[in-house]
Amino acid sequence: MNNLTDTEGILNNLGAIAVFKNIFNDNIISKFLLFLDSINQNPEISETVENYADFISELYQSEFMGDWSSYIRNFVLTDENVVSINCAKNNTDKIPDYIMGAFEYELRILSDVASVSFEDVREILNIKYPSNSALINSLPVFDSYKLLFTKDQIQSSYKQEGYGVISKYYTFKFDGNLNVVPVKNPDNVKFSDLKLYEYQKEILKTNTISFIKGNPSNNILLYGDRGCGKSSSIKALVNEYHHMGLKVIQAYKNNLDKLEKLEEYLSGFPSKFIIFIDDLVFDENDPEFASAKAILEGSLSKHPDNVLIYATTNRRHLVKETFSSREGNEVHLNDTMDEAASLSDRFGITITFSSPDKNKYLEIVKQLKDEMNNKADEETLFKEAEAFAILKGTRCPRVARQFLYDFASKQ
Repeated sequence: MNNLTDTEGILNNLGAIAVFKNIFNDNIISKFLLFLDSINQNPEISETVENYADFISELYQSEFMGDWSSYIRNFVLTDENVVSINCAKNNTDKIPDYIMGAFEYELRILSDVASVSFEDVREILNIKYPSNSALINSLPVFDSYKLLFTKDQIQSSYKQEGYGVISKYYTFKFDGNLNVVPVKNPDNVKFSDLKLYEYQKEILKTNTISFIKGNPSNNILLYGDRGCGKSSSIKALVNEYHHMGLKVIQAYKNNLDKLEKLEEYLSGFPSKFIIFIDDLVFDENDPEFASAKAILEGSLSKHPDNVLIYATTNRRHLVKETFSSREGNEVHLNDTMDEAASLSDRFGITITFSSPDKNKYLEIVKQLKDEMNNKADEETLFKEAEAFAILKGTRCPRVARQFLYDFASKQ
């Protein structure tokens, strides 16, 4: 007897699901259930075939490209439910036995559903509609394999990876509404792509590895000139250490007042998170300045042990100052100046990325040239590289790379 012989029984079992209730909110699984129901309800094959085609079309367009078992496996591993939430928090001892019993029973049901094959579908349709074998045999095929979910296996995954999109990806953007949106095609820059600045990279790596291992670590402010690799260094961190459980969530200045809630949410996951704020600069009297101070150190809430904040800026004190603000008519002018510096002081580490001098700029050009296997004469290359930097108005790694791309395109 195959998995689809008793379609009514499968539907009844799925209808009683409680822990994995989100299964009914899943578009593809819902279309599969509609197809099963149509086998029971429709004396004519046309509507059943149409429902099957709808199910297969969505399954083909998913990231699993028609692999039904892998689709169900992904659902189980990423589902947000009472068990996954408590496992991620390492609170499995708080889950009542009756919930764990339901969890284990439902895993068996979902194992059966995930193991349904195209051969099972074809067989039950031939039984239900014996005069339509030609149509049934021409239906689009999907892939599947025998799958068995065990309680220990799934709980272990929840404990190590968490649940939801957090468990699947390692780079995200924060939309301000407690939604973390995965970046599915992150910039794959590596530290080896970032020439020079070895001291700065080493500080960043050392602090981050200490953080990943659960040892003391600091929030970091990466300060310096544009194009020198501040943001790229953060991207390189997650690319090189995500296998150790590191994830990066990019947040934005206009969402700073929501970061405390984001931190609270992230505290329920086993991974280590860096909240990355790029180009953080405030105007004088900026209302978001207070939010930034609070999230760094001034809040009543304790910072989660699995969250750090790394920010980049081209202003040492993060605040755009004018001459009038320094010469102002306040009685306690020093207090005003201290307030402007107080935010940057709340980062435990400040790493400075300064524009290289001419010799270091040309060394970066040389290293990139060798990496790109460019055979151009160095004297000519350096002369044009310097002219390109003068035209750009700055020497920096970004300009060096832009020059070499421009130079290569003209060869």
